[in-house]
Amino acid sequence: MRKVKGTVTETLIVQKEVEVEVPDNASGEDIAAAIRSKAYEKNILQGDHGWEGIESNGMDISVESPVKAAYPDGRCPDCGLLIDDDVEDGDECSNCGHVFYKEN
Repeated sequence: MRKVKGTVTETLIVQKEVEVEVPDNASGEDIAAAIRSKAYEKNILQGDHGWEGIESNGMDISVESPVKAAYPDGRCPDCGLLIDDDVEDGDECSNCGHVFYKEN
């Protein structure tokens, strides 16, 4: 067994329709703030979020190799270049030629 680090990033666009009362002379910013406040108020206070997912770009998943994990901040110790996530034992740094090992 080995430990690996991974990062999942997903961009999700959601929408929720709410109705608010605003003064006749309310600016666009005031209206937007009132709508935003109402949308989140219901979400937080009532537990009935009512949000609808309308678009997603899917998940972007990256897994850090155990070789990269062996180096502080995932950087080459000689030149500071960020090590690729898919680096393998014995690969060289593309910038300075340092050879990477799981146990440095």
